[in-house]
Formats: sequence, C-alpha cells, structure tokens
Amino acid sequence: MTANTKLQKTIEKYNVKKAQIESLAREMETLANSRASLDVSKEALETLDGAKKGKEMLVPLGVNIFLKAVIEDPSKVVKGIGAGLFKDADIKEAMKDTEEAIENFENIKTKIEADFKKTAAEMETLEPELEKMMADKRAKD
Repeated sequence: MTANTKLQKTIEKYNVKKAQIESLAREMETLANSRASLDVSKEALETLDGAKKGKEMLVPLGVNIFLKAVIEDPSKVVKGIGAGLFKDADIKEAMKDTEEAIENFENIKTKIEADFKKTAAEMETLEPELEKMMADKRAKD
C-alpha cells in the first residue's frame, strides 16, 4: 500500500469516527430531552398520588406552562400508548411505567456514553498517526 493510499484510508477512518461522535452527541441530546419529559411526568404523578378529589393543581403542559385543573379521580390517569392512542391507567401503574422508562433511558445513556468515550479514544489514537503521515507527505512534496 502506498503512503498516499494509507494516508487516504486513515483520513477516511478518522472522518467516520468523527461522524460517529457527532451522531452519538445528537443521540445524547435527544435522550436528555426525553429524560426531562419523563422527569416532568414523574413529578406530576407524585404530586397527584394521594391527592384528594376536588383538589386544584397545576398540570405541566410544557416548559413553564401549566394548566389549572380540578382532580376528579386522583387514582386514574390517561396514558399515551403510541400511535396517538390513549388508555386509562391506575396512577401506581403509570408511576411504575415511568420509573421503568427512566431506568431504560439511563441504561441507554450509559451505553451511548461508553460508545462516545470509546470512539473519542479511537480518534485520539488516530490523530498522531495522521499528523505524522501528513508531515511525512509534506516533507516528500
């Protein structure tokens, strides 16, 4: 393999790693946003749990946006099940599902962080090799 071919392959490998890092960073950001939504849900469910019928509460609708609501049945919530479908759920079931979702997100986050660190380390290994190859090429040209 010629020096130019080896340099080109190393550059390609480095660029692939860089793209992987960027993709993993986007995934981590998406996970953080989803986790924040789950935290809001968990907080609302904890507030609702044990509340009395007729109690007024603020229901979070988004970032710093709330709706005043009067609780009719504090033991039941309506839960999204995907594809725009909803079902009635017991509050304890909804809390359990939310906790499980948070745990799953944490597991995924841990895996993505490990992949990120591994890929970053691989890039760091390639950098001096790439710099040396480019310096050698400049010296020959």
